[in-house]
Amino acid sequence: FFLLLAGTMSEKVPNIKWAQRKSLVLLKVLVQGAKEQNVELTADSITVTATSESGEKYKFSTELFAEAVADSAKVDAQPRYISIAFKKKDEEADFWPRITKVKRKYHNISVDWAMWKEEDESEDEEEDVSH
Repeated sequence: FFLLLAGTMSEKVPNIKWAQRKSLVLLKVLVQGAKEQNVELTADSITVTATSESGEKYKFSTELFAEAVADSAKVDAQPRYISIAFKKKDEEADFWPRITKVKRKYHNISVDWAMWKEEDESEDEEEDVSH
């Protein structure tokens, strides 16, 4: 029993960067050389597990701010992170103020400003050029 408990406690919590579009949530789970990654997306939560190239086990799990389309996650392992994109259930809703259901400071979650678009920015920048 103790060995099982110790095994689950040895999982590290990865750093997460997130951004969004009107209908999508974009995540980067920062795990170096991730392998054996697994993403479980339900309507109200996401769980990501992975093993780094050095054998360290990572796990991130949270209840989502609003509903997602279950099983809509597109996952792509990059050399330094796991890229995940999933659909919001209500595509016409306001932008999420945070990714988590519970409003508190998470030391491992930050906004990915490089990927961020404001709510009033056009989804298709070419449309703006033609006006």
